[in-house]
Order: sequence, then structure tokens, then C-alpha cells
Amino acid sequence: MIKTLSLLIVLAIPPLLAIIYVLLFGVNLPLSDQYYSSLSYVKQLYYNQLEMSSLMKTYNENFHAFPRIIWIPLAVLTGCNVIAEMYAVVFSLILLFVILIVAFRYESGLKLVFLIPLSFLIFGLRQRENLLWGHQLSFVIVAPLAAITFYSIKLFGEKKSISYYIIAVICSLLAAMSYSHGTLVYLVGSIQLFILSFNKKIKISLAVIFCIFGIIIGYLHFLNLTQDIGPNYLSSLTHPFNFIRFFLTLLGGALFNDPIMAQICGLWVIITGIISCYIIISKGRHNTYFFWLSFLVFALLSICSITFGRSHIPHRALRSAYSTFPLIAFASTYIICLIAVHVSEKREKIYSRILLGGLFLLIITGIPISSVEAFNWGIKIKTTREYKKFALLTYETQPERVLGQVGSRPLLVKELLVFLKENKLGPFLDPNYPPPIPLNSISSEDAFIIDSINGRQINNAKTPFIIPEEETAITIKGSAIDPITGQPAGGVYIKINDRVFPVYYGVKTEDLEIYSRLSLNNKMLTHCGFERSVPVYLFGEGLHTLQVIVLTNDGKSFFEAKKSIQLKIQGKRPILDRAFKSCITNENNFLLKINDTAISRDNGYSYPCNIPKDSKNIVITGWAARPDIVNTVDGVMIRVDSAYLFQANIINTTDEDGKAEFECTIPTDKLLPSQFNDLGMHCFSVVILSGNKKDYYESRDWIYFRIDR
Repeated sequence: MIKTLSLLIVLAIPPLLAIIYVLLFGVNLPLSDQYYSSLSYVKQLYYNQLEMSSLMKTYNENFHAFPRIIWIPLAVLTGCNVIAEMYAVVFSLILLFVILIVAFRYESGLKLVFLIPLSFLIFGLRQRENLLWGHQLSFVIVAPLAAITFYSIKLFGEKKSISYYIIAVICSLLAAMSYSHGTLVYLVGSIQLFILSFNKKIKISLAVIFCIFGIIIGYLHFLNLTQDIGPNYLSSLTHPFNFIRFFLTLLGGALFNDPIMAQICGLWVIITGIISCYIIISKGRHNTYFFWLSFLVFALLSICSITFGRSHIPHRALRSAYSTFPLIAFASTYIICLIAVHVSEKREKIYSRILLGGLFLLIITGIPISSVEAFNWGIKIKTTREYKKFALLTYETQPERVLGQVGSRPLLVKELLVFLKENKLGPFLDPNYPPPIPLNSISSEDAFIIDSINGRQINNAKTPFIIPEEETAITIKGSAIDPITGQPAGGVYIKINDRVFPVYYGVKTEDLEIYSRLSLNNKMLTHCGFERSVPVYLFGEGLHTLQVIVLTNDGKSFFEAKKSIQLKIQGKRPILDRAFKSCITNENNFLLKINDTAISRDNGYSYPCNIPKDSKNIVITGWAARPDIVNTVDGVMIRVDSAYLFQANIINTTDEDGKAEFECTIPTDKLLPSQFNDLGMHCFSVVILSGNKKDYYESRDWIYFRIDR
């Protein structure tokens, strides 16, 4: 009894760690696809516009019908708290683990102690993105649905009960209506049905019916993909070496984030899987253990499907969002190798034990490494997302680029944020934000330091700080503490003229000056930085006064500095902000190059173009045309990070089709790096000015580039 209880406690540690991981690092912040998946449907539901046909729409090449059926009730019950979706991902993994325990218990005849590595694999923190991004439920939930399908087919063959076949059909349908690789369940399940020890005519009929379901769902899945298939997808067929390298890296990436170690690990898993399957099949035991064989084949096919769609982007092989099925493949290989050791004899048993020992060594090496990496990443990503959450809460006075950090289409994001704020949903569930400014003031000049404005230091406080014409936002960074107690401040605000703006406080800082100048007891406060961006058009051209307001640690008073900073905004700017003004967009009226490198596009999404670190300028060239009429283009501007507008030079125009060739030179030192901007990533869009000066045309999706550090 004590041994059984101890075993259960050990098996419960990995799922408990996954729950704690979400509890520690989960942030109620909608990101990217969540605006297009759950939130947009909740908005339709609130306004009685939700229809069944909407739930059945494909997103890229994927059906998300079943995940939507989960997302929408969760959003309604929790007030659009996306952390609930993260726990739904953990629950999917728990469901998968329960199914695997049942299959292991009744098929292998081995001791349950061998399930300990399986538990650490299924709940491996290498899949950190899946745990902290609820939208990945559509990806993860395919695994338990596939497991139920395969095990139901096995029980159908053993017990001859049609109810198990019906369960298999339903779960396969749900898997296929969750993500594109869910359609592979039909392929593997059909093979299972064909090899059942069953009446030949009946099993062929049932297998054909199963295949028909798969063909119909598969056609609906890939209908959009076949319309837009291009060289990026076909490159996996024309470059088989890249395909193999990506496949091995992706498979071994279940445990290791280093590409070399991942490829070695992936190769070992493939060798182990092939030899172990051969031993089981050669002993005539494949009918006994074909659930595990089927699950391994399904996991490997899923990895192949990911490789087919992503092998032209090599760095994505180690993306943690793809690690669920590599972990499942690793876990299935581990169980099959265990079974091979159990059924093999003499020399074969020696080989199987060597292979199993290698797998076990990879597990005990990779799991701790990936767990430490996941916790470090969780700390970093929580800080980043807390900043983005703050930006959403203050979206009405934020530059558009901030909205672009959480969704690629800021106009849609802004519309949904208006809906969330009106109904107090999502990030707006917190009624106490921002903290109110107290009435009591304390005179102090030592409560804060402004490190930079728009990336530049303030050299002379008596001279107005210049905001050049191309900069469309004011970004202020600094540090602040409570100088009386030496503790973090209770909050920070900035005041420009008579307008007060809440500031994000809690940025990690290692500036020693803040400790020596502001901290009375010299405590090393590592998160006392602040940052805030505001759009320039809120103030207009001319001189403006900037002040910083710092709250005491208890939030009951604020420190008032007598000194202020003068800002001088140069030039008048057009209000070209998609988040606050309607505009006309057309993504097909632009053809671009960055430094003579053609932009790579795939299904409407742009992948980063790398700019060398020593490049002083970025030259964007191409042509543009107005989508509404054939006429001369009135002007072209390049919007970078939605914080800068650069005027492009019109080189040549053609009256026949209205095309205008343009060139725009952007100095790299003009671009403001952000500590929340990962890997030096930037983005730009093309703006075509119209003659009436009321509308403009802008590329719908941003084009990304990365400046090497």
C-alpha cells in the first residue's frame, strides 16, 4: 500500500508542476490568434450574431470547430480570462496520460513504476508555449482524441462491440476538427481496422466508412492550402536533406534546445523505434501491442506534417509550441522499447536494453535541462506579457505598435478591446487598475531617474528635448523607487502638459546609478524600471512639459519633483494610425525588397529578413499602386514599428497601370530598440497617400525584419 501510494505521488509530480507553471507564469492577456479564435466569437455571441456556420470556418488550413466549442463556454464562464484556456491545455495532457496508463496497465503486463519517465515526458515543460498560450489547445487536444480513437478500435477488435467503433468515429472527427494533423488519425485508424482479427467483409466495410470520413474532412482542411500552395511548401520536396534535418531536430527538440543535441537525440529515437518495432513484429506480437505501434506512427506522421509545412524555416524546428508530438513520439518509443525488452530473447534482449538505456539517459539529461530553461523563460515571458497587458489596459493612449505586439492586425485588436472594456472582460476584469493618484504630495527630487527618451539620453535638462519629425511616438524609460523606505514605488505616472498617463512599472533594471542615487539603504532592487509610450499626435507641434509622478510604496502619497523636462515636437504629422482611424487596405498592391532581398511571404504572413549588425541604412524598394483606381500615386510612406513614418522617394510612375516605383532609406540608428522587442525584431508597412488626404491605403499585414545583434 505504501509503495503504491508513493508511486502515485511520484506520477503526480509532473502534472502538478505543469499546473504550478501556469499558476506562476500565466497572464490574462489575449495574444495573436486568440483575437481571431475565441474573442471574436464571444463578441458575436454577446451581440447575438454567432452562427453555426461561423464555428465551422477554417483558419488558415485548420478547422478549429471543436476547440471553439470549448473556448466560447470557457470565455463566457470566466469573463474571457485566457488563463482558463491554459488550464484546459493541462487538462488535455492529463486526459492523455490517463489513457496511456490504462493502455499500459492492460496491454504490457509490466510494473507501473516504468510509467515514471512517461509522466515526465507527457508533462515535459519543454512545451512551455503550449502551457502558457491557451490557443494551443487546438494543437494539443488532438493527442488525447487520437489516443482514445486508437484504443477504442483495439477494444472494438477484442470485444466486438459496435459502441467502441462509434466512439472511435466521434473522437477521430473531433481530432480532425481541431487541427490539420488530426486528419492523420483516419489514416492510422484505417490501417488498424484492416488488420483486426474480425470478419473480413465487416471490417473492410467499417474501414471504408472510416476512410470516407477522413477524405471528406481532409478535403475541407486543405482546401485553402491547395489554393495558396507555393514554393515554401514545395521546398520540403525539392530539398530532402533539409526535410530530414528539420525532422530530426524537431523530434529531438522534445528534450533539447540545442540543434546538434536535438538531432542526435532524434536519430537515437528513430533507431530505437525501428529496432524495437521490428522485434515486436517478428515475435508476432503486433496485434497485442498495436495501440502503442499506432500511436507512435501517428506521432511521427504528425511531426512529418509539421516538417512539410515548416522545413523552409529551419529555426522553427526548435520552437517549443511544436514539442507536444515529439514528446509523444519519444514516450511511445520508450514504451515500445520496454515491451521489446520484455518479449525479446538472448541477444535481442541485450540490444533492446542498450537502446532503452540510451533513451533513459536522454530523459534524465534532457528533462532537467528543459525544465530549468522553461522556468527561466517563464520569468522573462511573464514580465513581457505583464507589460503588454498594461499596454492593452491603456490602449486608448498607446501608439499602434503596442497593439501590434499582441495581434498582427491592430484594427481588429482595437475593436475587440473596445468590446472587452465595455463589458469588463479579459484584461479589464481587474477593477483596481490603474491605482489612483493620492492627494498627499511629498517634495523630493530623488524618487526617479529618466534613463532615455526615444532611446536617447537627456544631456542638458535646460535645453528642450527634440522629437524629430519622423518619430510618431514618445517613449520614456527610467527607474523609480520610494526614497524614504528604499522599497519599490507604488506606481508611476507621467504628466505631459495637463494630461496624466499611467506608466508600466516593474521593468528589470541593472543600472547601478539607481541604487546609489535613489536607494537609501542600497538594496538591490532588480525590478524598479518603468516605461511608457504615447503617440505624438495627442500633443501636436511645439513645446510641451513632461513631469514624472512617483507613488510611495504604500500608495498613500506621491513624490512631487520641482524640475520638469521640456519636449519640443518638430513638424506636423498626418494621423495615420490604423488603431484609431479607418483606412483602406489592400495587401496585393505592393511588391517590396529590403536591401535588394526579395521578401519571403507564405500564406499572407511575412518571415523576417535579417539585416547585418553593421548596416547603417535599410533600403526598402518596390512598387505600389492604388487599389481603387488606376491613377498616379500621390505619395508613399513607410511606417516602421508604427512609431516612425519615413517619406519614400517616387522614382518612376506609369500612367497605364498607375504603378509607382519608390525607394525609402531608413537609418538603423533612428530605430528605437525595446527591451520588450525580442531578438531585435522590427516591422514595417507601406502607406499610399490618397488625393483627398482623408483616406490612405496600407498593407494589411506587417512585414518583419530583424537587425542582428
